[in-house]
Amino acid sequence: GPWEVKALVRFDGRMVQLDSLKLNSHLGSLESLGSVDLKSKEVKAQIHAHNLDPNSLLSLWTEIPVPLASRIGGDIQLSLNDWQAEQIRAKGEIRLESLQKPGLPLSGDVEFELEKGLLSIKSE
Repeated sequence: GPWEVKALVRFDGRMVQLDSLKLNSHLGSLESLGSVDLKSKEVKAQIHAHNLDPNSLLSLWTEIPVPLASRIGGDIQLSLNDWQAEQIRAKGEIRLESLQKPGLPLSGDVEFELEKGLLSIKSE
């Protein structure tokens, strides 16, 4: 479904200052703040995720044999080189919370890293 976007942005020369950036949908929400240097080849962002649907996210990389009965929240560091989507790098720690619905209920903390289209996850 569509994402609702709310942003409070200031421009200062070549810098874009994100005082608040919020994206909401039925898939969950993302919040970020910081600054973006429009002349830089690398963009970095700190993102806080809340109540995201893991099935929708995982379907971007793989087929899910069993639906997950969980939601995701956590903090993510994202970088993008030369504004190329295939150059996205992300890493962070997320928390899975199980739900009372059909599917495999997962809960716990997970570290992840995404680089060059490869997703690595680690959970203890």
